[in-house]
This record gives sequence, structure tokens and C-alpha cells, in this order.
Amino acid sequence: MDQAVIDNMSKLSLAQISKAIPAIVRLMNEPLQIGYAYKLRKTYNTLLEDYNFIVEKEHEIIAKYNGENKNNGKVSFPAANAEEAIKELNTLHELESNSVIIKLKMKPPETLIISANDIEALEPIISFDI
Repeated sequence: MDQAVIDNMSKLSLAQISKAIPAIVRLMNEPLQIGYAYKLRKTYNTLLEDYNFIVEKEHEIIAKYNGENKNNGKVSFPAANAEEAIKELNTLHELESNSVIIKLKMKPPETLIISANDIEALEPIISFDI
């Protein structure tokens, strides 16, 4: 395997994947050159199983500790359960994925409008050539 490819290979934590997938989906909805679109779709497919795993486990932990989903996307736990629930969620988020991806180098379209939060979420996956 080419050394340049090996240097661009990386593993991600489940937390990074959890943040990246929604940003990847938003980017996939933009018109991209076919090569970028193809590579982005392949990366998405590679990470999707891990994303589904973390979402499922988060729901299990929330239910286990009687957490309540708030409208703002946050979860609250009863005081008696909060410390243990947060510890378990943090442990889950710190796990490293077994999926290996090759970081994409991409020149975004001039018309692409993307948030700073999306750029941060995509940083481990995409190197934007701006």
C-alpha cells in the first residue's frame, strides 16, 4: 500500500463518528463532483454501522438510568443516576471504532455553505482544500 495512503488512514472514536455522520449527510445533500460524492458515500457506508451501534447503546443507557430526552437534544438524569450514567456514556464515546477510513482531500464547491460545527465534525474525515 502507498505510504501516502497509509499516512491518511485513521481510526475514529465513536464520539467522532456520532458527530460526523449528521455532517456527512448534510454534505452528501450538496452537489459535489462525482469523485468526491463517491468517496463520501463510501466513507458514510463504512461508518454507518458504528453510528447505529452508538445510537442504540446511548438509548439503552438512557433507559437504564431513567434519562429524559429534552427538546434541545440533551438528556437529563435523576440526580441519583446522573454520575453513573454520564460515566457509562463517556466510556461508550471514548471507544475506538474498528473501521478504518482514508481521510478525503476535497475542494468544496464555491456554493457550499457549511457551519463551523460541521467543519469541526468533518475534520477527522475530510481535509478541505480551500
